[in-house]
Amino acid sequence: MEILALLNQQLLTLLNNTLPKLDLNWWQLLVLDKLTFQQKTFATNLPTNSLEKLDLAALLRIADQNWNDIANQGQSNREAYACNPTTLRAQAYFV
Repeated sequence: MEILALLNQQLLTLLNNTLPKLDLNWWQLLVLDKLTFQQKTFATNLPTNSLEKLDLAALLRIADQNWNDIANQGQSNREAYACNPTTLRAQAYFV
C-alpha cells in the first residue's frame, strides 16, 4: 500500500500546484464539477481548497478530468509526465 500513499502524495502536490493557476474559481470548476455524484456530495461538506481530505479515487478523477489543462499549462516536468491519463486510469482500477 505504500505505492498508493506515494501516488496520493504526488497527486496532491501536482493538483495543489496547478489547479489554482488554471482558474480563480478552481475549487468549484476544476474539483467539484469534475467529481462523481457521491464524491461531490462528500466534497461539498469540506472547507474550500481541501484536496488533502479527498481520497485517492477522487484525486485520480480530478487529475484525469483536468489533464489537458494541466498538461497545457506547461508542466513538462517529471511530476506531470508521470501522472499521464493512462497511468491514472490504471491506478484507478486498483482503488
